[in-house]
Amino acid sequence: MNLLDDNCAIINALSDAIAVIGLDYRIQQANTAARALAAGRGISPDADITGCSCHQAFACDCPPGAPDRECPVPTMLARGEPVRVTHVQDDGLDDARRYIDIIASPLRDAAGRVVAVIESRRDVTDERRLEETLIRRHEQLSILNTIARTVNQSLDLADILGRALDEVLRLTGVDVGAIFLREETLGSLDLLAHRGLTEEAARAVAQFGMLDGSCGGVAEQKQVIVVPALSRYRGRRARTLQREQLNTLVHVPLIAKGATLGSMCVATRCPREFDASEQDLLAAIGSQIAVAIENARLYAEVQRKEHLRGELLRKVITAQEEERKRIARELHDDTSQALTALLYAAEEAMELSDPAEVKLTLKNMRGLAQRTLDGVHKLIFDLRPSMLDHLGLAPALRWFAQSRLEPSNVRLVIEADNLPRRLPAEIETTLFRVVQEAVTNIVRHALARNVRIAFRLEQGVAAITVEDDGLGFDVVEVSLSPDSDRGLGLLGMRERVQLLGGEMTIDSAPGQGTRLDIFVPVDRTFHE
Repeated sequence: MNLLDDNCAIINALSDAIAVIGLDYRIQQANTAARALAAGRGISPDADITGCSCHQAFACDCPPGAPDRECPVPTMLARGEPVRVTHVQDDGLDDARRYIDIIASPLRDAAGRVVAVIESRRDVTDERRLEETLIRRHEQLSILNTIARTVNQSLDLADILGRALDEVLRLTGVDVGAIFLREETLGSLDLLAHRGLTEEAARAVAQFGMLDGSCGGVAEQKQVIVVPALSRYRGRRARTLQREQLNTLVHVPLIAKGATLGSMCVATRCPREFDASEQDLLAAIGSQIAVAIENARLYAEVQRKEHLRGELLRKVITAQEEERKRIARELHDDTSQALTALLYAAEEAMELSDPAEVKLTLKNMRGLAQRTLDGVHKLIFDLRPSMLDHLGLAPALRWFAQSRLEPSNVRLVIEADNLPRRLPAEIETTLFRVVQEAVTNIVRHALARNVRIAFRLEQGVAAITVEDDGLGFDVVEVSLSPDSDRGLGLLGMRERVQLLGGEMTIDSAPGQGTRLDIFVPVDRTFHE
């Protein structure tokens, strides 16, 4: 029975190596692919492999039953049915491992007895690599999905980082980990979470790497950095890590919107090579954590601003009540008493007969009426400066600044360049109130000797600069203090400007004076 005769073009054209093997494990027949496979094992291409041992001809150097070289023939003979096995061949080169599928099928005679084996061999390396890649990608996506679900369960930063680190250690097989975040103002690294190692070791991890930057230089490089074989290193930090029996260290940047928020450092106690795929996975995990960090910070900022707005609203309500009390007190103490005095004087004048006395009484009444009128005018101006309505922003602010600063011996310079006589009413009111608050702050806190107020209109934007040479202050400290009246005042000023779509910036430092810049867009359809 010659199933694989050389004249059988179909069988010989197949890429699979096919051979008929006797029960003594010797080749009886082989197609062209099988002979080529034998030639790759050192047998001459022209040699007749009939009669050769199949183990020798087809790379089965080990006897049947050896690991990765299981021979399917004994199992097939025992079962009487086809058997499939996969051999793994490693030529000792990188990525040179190959997978060969072998199917052994029984060949029976007319009586149904197994007389030989038909064995086919196919190289399935590409299929196996694709399968392994898909499995690995599935595992990585599963890990990323788990991390994403974990970090999205909370908006509390400490809780997020602790949960994330627990999942990273569980899913990636690393032994220890720590997460560091950059302090937003100073840029220093703060330890926020660590697992599997002491706090001392965690802090040492942040300063240990291939570069001189923090966390191995990932903030500068913005890429994963692997530090292998920590046992080779010397120095205090290295000894701290060696006491933790750490071997391989990986620094992972936490990047969101192109900015490095911090670093996640993970380490193993056994030697481990983190290939490109594992580094990409850690980088993706770092990105997930970074997005969660940014969301948590944004939420915390919203909460802080809501708290400040609540405090500002409380202050506004309190200020309104205090203003009402002040107005009532002034009306009672000054205006009401002055009007009462006028009434008594008028009654007294009605009883006088001497023209000289009547004239003197009327003169006194006139002076009292004038002082009362001045007081009422001041009260009205404090509530709503009529000068702002009649003359516009620059004259009203000039009068207000002079009335407040000159009594304190502060030299005032006012510049008005390219400013129209009038602006929209809501813009004039907002800018007046903001500058009014700024001037009041200068009088109360700055101890300035010189103040400059500049007005200008450029490309549809009304801009005002208020600058002094006073004591200055720490802008961050004052702005972040919800209990500070000055901080709430600055917040109120900024809120007023932002309601008009504008922007306010403050540049100050202790001992360096203060500069306030206000920019408010003006409708281009507005005309003087």
